[in-house]
Amino acid sequence: MRCVSPHLAIIPVLFARCMLTFPANNDECGIALGMEDGSIKDEQITAKTWLYFERRDSRYYRPYFARLNYKKPSGGWCSTDLEDNPEQYVEVDLLYNTKVTGIATQGRYSGQEWVEHFKIEYKRYNETRYRRYLEKGQWKVFSGNTDTNTTVKQLFDRPLIVKNIRIIPLGNRFTIHCMRFELYGCAWKHSKDGLVEYSAPLGEVRKSISLQDDIYDGYMPYKATDYVFGGIGKLTDGQIATGSPAYNPNEAYTKWVGYKKKPIMIFIFNATKIFNSVSFYVLNQGKNFKLFEKVTIEISADGKKYKHVESYVPSKEAKAEQGVLQIKVPLDGNFGSFLRCTFDLNASWLLLTELEFNTESNEVTPTLPKRTVKAKNNKISTIFHTEPARKVIKKKSRINLHAGQRESDFEDDTTATNGGLSFPIILTIVLVGSVIVFAFISFVARLIYSSRKAKKRQASTAKQSRNSVRSILEEENVGLNEPYAKQEADA
Repeated sequence: MRCVSPHLAIIPVLFARCMLTFPANNDECGIALGMEDGSIKDEQITAKTWLYFERRDSRYYRPYFARLNYKKPSGGWCSTDLEDNPEQYVEVDLLYNTKVTGIATQGRYSGQEWVEHFKIEYKRYNETRYRRYLEKGQWKVFSGNTDTNTTVKQLFDRPLIVKNIRIIPLGNRFTIHCMRFELYGCAWKHSKDGLVEYSAPLGEVRKSISLQDDIYDGYMPYKATDYVFGGIGKLTDGQIATGSPAYNPNEAYTKWVGYKKKPIMIFIFNATKIFNSVSFYVLNQGKNFKLFEKVTIEISADGKKYKHVESYVPSKEAKAEQGVLQIKVPLDGNFGSFLRCTFDLNASWLLLTELEFNTESNEVTPTLPKRTVKAKNNKISTIFHTEPARKVIKKKSRINLHAGQRESDFEDDTTATNGGLSFPIILTIVLVGSVIVFAFISFVARLIYSSRKAKKRQASTAKQSRNSVRSILEEENVGLNEPYAKQEADA
């Protein structure tokens, strides 16, 4: 039975296997993702090669045997000889962007091989380039196993947002590497939003405590005011801080990102989204850490031309409340693929820990709305419109239509369910009909003209032929009568 929540680990019998899960970074996101129990299917597990893979009848050591506690004859996945095929890996496709927080590894069951060390690469949905798991700017080398059966569990210093994850075995003891493993994590809430990446200032350092976005997995600048881009970090990792920033030796980093100057953030999504609201988790505490004075939100379809959507000022009640606050800003169904936030500071520091987006897909699903009518016998009956109604979006929310969209796709309530033809459509039909009639008349006229011209040409040709024959006959008659004319003259 697969565990659905780490909280269920307190039930010792029914959910005994949940004891294998663990919290990561004080964030209860340590559920086994399905290597051991088969929730991850065989076809989701691949590898560059496996031992004896070149043989057609090879049934052992395949990548889908790399499941934690797998005990069948092959005992796990085994790579080919690393001298002949270097840079081996085993890969898991999680099908959608998922939050991964840890891993557990074993060697080959009833064998003598294991993985001494390993590295991790990963990518997200629609990405082609693999990212390396870095710690302190270096490609992290994880310690693996020292025997075949002991399970070694490891937490990541930061959660990984991945769709595909690769484990790259390392070590000099064996010429082949064998392993079994399990991945731990949970669903990533921004997977539904379709968030791809964001760009924002790196952040500051305050009293030797880093308030920078130091887990960001894209480009990392050196200056605090320079911008990160091409990745995801603290602002969308799903982890919300519970108190003011302070040094904690049990945490690799703080969950806050701090700004001393007016920050501008751009969030990029994989498709056009309908934005209902956005929430900011902000620290409002003391004189130094306060809510922003104002946030200006703009939305764009192409990332070039932005339209102003909202200028939000927190209420006096919110400014008076102390602690970690959720500030929800309504966006009234505006849609686009890029969302830009510009903050005006109200104190020396602005601290953010997380953002949440309430979005909908821009794809419209046709429906058949019910319509109630009254028949002659005064009985009420329900019928359906024969034409599907289109989804209504208020005119004020139309901004930056993306390629392929027309404003006519989104109409007011008065026209959304109207089955009649509009004036532009009627005018178009009349114009098209007129063009067709004119073309037909022109064709018939040309046909008649061509026929008459051909008849005249034929008559002219016949007349010329008759004249030619007559002249020839006259010449022949003159030639035959010349001797008789001469005799008459002599007489």
